Amino acid sequence: MRAYVGARFSVRVFGAERLRLDPGTLVVATHRSDDDAPLLCGTLYVAARLWRRRRERVAFAVRDDLFEPGFFAGYPKGVPLPVRRLVWPLSIGATLRDRLGCLPIRSATGMRLAQLLRGAPELPVERLPDDVREAVARRAARLGIEAPGRGGDLLEPRFSDLLWRVVDRDEVTAPELLDPVWRARAGAALDDLRGLVDLVRGGGRLLLFPEGRPSPDGAIGPLMPGFSTLVRRGRATRVQPVALAYDPLAPGRTRAYVSVGESFVPQLDSLDETILASLRRAMPLTAGQLAAEAALDGGTLPPRVVASAVERALAERRPVEPRLLDAGDRGRLAEAVFAARAAPARAARLRREAASAGVTS
Repeated sequence: MRAYVGARFSVRVFGAERLRLDPGTLVVATHRSDDDAPLLCGTLYVAARLWRRRRERVAFAVRDDLFEPGFFAGYPKGVPLPVRRLVWPLSIGATLRDRLGCLPIRSATGMRLAQLLRGAPELPVERLPDDVREAVARRAARLGIEAPGRGGDLLEPRFSDLLWRVVDRDEVTAPELLDPVWRARAGAALDDLRGLVDLVRGGGRLLLFPEGRPSPDGAIGPLMPGFSTLVRRGRATRVQPVALAYDPLAPGRTRAYVSVGESFVPQLDSLDETILASLRRAMPLTAGQLAAEAALDGGTLPPRVVASAVERALAERRPVEPRLLDAGDRGRLAEAVFAARAAPARAARLRREAASAGVTS
């Protein structure tokens, strides 16, 4: 993971010395992208010297489809079909669970299509959502084969990338086939929560993304249902917030930031609000956030705006990207504004992130 992160990102870690891993600690991190887990593992393990603190090993609560056979064939986008065929049989569930201390989190109300069809292979394809049926028909026509009529026949490499769409319980109606699948799913989700509770209550340390999924628009929050239950029933002794941020509006590798906030003893009153506030306070001020706001407002990024934002962040004890502290780095900031204008969707996401965290006024 460290090699992957080093090849893809230019990484900065803030506050590694604040990482506190008492027994019963919940490490909670903002969820920005699918690269969050390798970013955390590939940086904090070294920056916080966890390789020397073996007694403080941290378990990970991870998305349950990582344990599914075919994940590497189905989930990543743009993988060529020969590669999908090669990796389709692979499963890393046992490694994640037994070697890396990862624990699955399942939702009782949604699952990947692959999981649904493994539970109900006789489900007719015609019962699937319209977008899935149409995608299956297009794929079959492109491959010159007959479109499968049975859901179980989709469980193969040629359709693998279509199987990682999330389906909700009310999207597919076939009670006689699917009610047992959803009942089993609800029971497994409850067992997952019990496992996490038992780990924390027993003095284990657990890292998880309390938002449950990468933010769709850049905002921080809301937290997933059941998170406060984990804190209460697990009797967590401390909460350690970690904020992750990415800045793609820079030349070269995307800049990535890992910011360790101040840990605290959880108070059961207004628990979700307190944890969200701690994640937002830990979010660093980045050049991309300021450039995005300036570009979307149709302006530039004058030195006084940068100075004002930096002054405010420092007063709040918020981490600040080093190049914002360098008065001579105006050329880089101008490049970021130019990049933001060329990528309005990325800029909008960064602007939403900054507003949600309270980084910008």
